[in-house]
Amino acid sequence: MSAAKRFGANQFLGAAIGMIMTTPGLLPGHHWVLFGLKVSQNNYYYQVIPVLAAVWILSVLEKWFHKRLPAAVDFTFTPLLSVIITGFLTFIVVGPVMREVSDLITNVIVWLYNTTGFIGMGIFGAVYSPIVLTGLHQSFPAIETQLISAFRNGTGFGDFIFVVASMANVAQGAATFAVWTLTKDKKMKGLSSSAGVSALLGITEPALFGVNLKLKFPFFCALAGSCVAAAFAGLTRVIAVSLGSAGFLGFLSINAKSIPMYVVAELISFVVAFALTYMYGKRHSELVDPQPVMAAADQVAQDTAAAQVVADMALNDEVVTAPVAGQAESLTAVNDPVFSTKAMGNGAAIIPSSNQIVAPVDGEITVAYETKHAYGLKSDDGAEVLIHIGIDTVNLKGDHFTSAVQQGQHVKQGDVLGTADIDAIKQAGYDPTVMVVITNTNNYANVERIDATAVQAGDNLIALTKRN
Repeated sequence: MSAAKRFGANQFLGAAIGMIMTTPGLLPGHHWVLFGLKVSQNNYYYQVIPVLAAVWILSVLEKWFHKRLPAAVDFTFTPLLSVIITGFLTFIVVGPVMREVSDLITNVIVWLYNTTGFIGMGIFGAVYSPIVLTGLHQSFPAIETQLISAFRNGTGFGDFIFVVASMANVAQGAATFAVWTLTKDKKMKGLSSSAGVSALLGITEPALFGVNLKLKFPFFCALAGSCVAAAFAGLTRVIAVSLGSAGFLGFLSINAKSIPMYVVAELISFVVAFALTYMYGKRHSELVDPQPVMAAADQVAQDTAAAQVVADMALNDEVVTAPVAGQAESLTAVNDPVFSTKAMGNGAAIIPSSNQIVAPVDGEITVAYETKHAYGLKSDDGAEVLIHIGIDTVNLKGDHFTSAVQQGQHVKQGDVLGTADIDAIKQAGYDPTVMVVITNTNNYANVERIDATAVQAGDNLIALTKRN
């Protein structure tokens, strides 16, 4: 059901495919004869990758039939044909091939683990957090499921990926707590304390994007802590036997006899990352807190009313307007840590009430995504503006969006960039909030959302103050 939602298919049809692939009526070792082919009655109960592949095919077929069948028969025949065709393809081709692929990936990773030992674990620990930044860690549970299944069947060693993830998460949390002890900035203290707790419990995105990557050095200090701890865990053969929270609570997933060494490894990860971050930050305090001139600029911005911000703007200042009508709100209210932590820059968010997206500045289209869910612009005055329509809407692959511009095209403020069918996006299960981010925020003395709630496209939204 989760895969179906992610791929834009009906979740109940996704569940049906999953049940078909895991029904107890399947008898491994027995065969059907389908279209003259001898097809094995494989049960995919312990498999993940074959199910994901099957549901993806389901999503493609469902969308294809929805677009081509008349409305009178679409309701009945689209689900019927999508499930039947996906079922046949799954047992004839997709399931067997993807099972081999899944087994191959698992066997390669196990071979690396057995061959490189604790050294390989240490290297894996050092690169795990960078892998998280790319999002590729989302594929690991499929492999971990295979490792755990093999352990339960007596043919494998267990899940070592979970152990590495725990070391990496704790290290990032420790580095964030070190920043909390070092900083004097109230906002950073509040952010680092909450983000640190989340990281220790297995959710590292707030710590990564909100604190460690922003300051840079805590991120690399955490990599060192994760490397040392993962190597120790590999040396003592710590493994997990179930999935869970990859952090301090992860001991619940660890093989009982490995729990003491797991706790020691977690402490090593925390102490090394915290100590390195604290010592480096102590010697380079200017990296932890903003320069006084920046703090003063922030204070002035906070104490100035929104209308006065616009009225008093100097000739070297710039205003970014709203690209869509709706309710404006703080970027921190967005339900996505990449934006809410302002890791990509400061800006504003709009809950849209209109489908039309317009240019917020005079400038050049630097990025026009094929999926039409986002635009990048560089204004004639130098502001780099990202307009991101919806959260995770890249997964819609262009459905419900149109685009009227191309990369390299020069536009005027108010020119139509494209459209987004807000109602259709909501019905597909996605948050349609539009994020407007100044990605080169660091080039300005201050970037602040103008205090307005209901906005029309073209209304003043963000004030930019250039450095003198």
